[in-house]
Amino acid sequence: MSESIDKLAEQYASDEADAKAYQKAQTATIIAQTKQINELRKKLEELSQQTEQLTIENTRLRALNPNEQFETEDAETIAMVQLALLRNYSMQRELTLEECKKSEIYVKILKEVRAKQPVQQEASLDGMKPEDLLAAMKAMGNS
Repeated sequence: MSESIDKLAEQYASDEADAKAYQKAQTATIIAQTKQINELRKKLEELSQQTEQLTIENTRLRALNPNEQFETEDAETIAMVQLALLRNYSMQRELTLEECKKSEIYVKILKEVRAKQPVQQEASLDGMKPEDLLAAMKAMGNS
């Protein structure tokens, strides 16, 4: 390809008017391509920002799982969303040291918050024998 450009340059270099026309054509092409590159860079930046926002929103929705109805503390929600984001990053690339430290902190926060929440155990009375029910009632102090 460079040979054809060199031949074209030699062809126009024969007289000064042709050389100036060739230079103007080159300049116009360079300007047009520079404008196009700048427009594409701007569009790429906009699309990158939109992708980042959609990724965050998608991660937040998956972390909160709208199908489940449960209340969370702010710290738990933040930790869940941030861990989900870090998980997405880890699928795409290796996490940086700072991101690894953040994940460790969020895991600790999540463990602490969940440790403070009371464990809800549903007592099932369906399969219990009457003797077991009476023993349970006596153990609770209600006879």
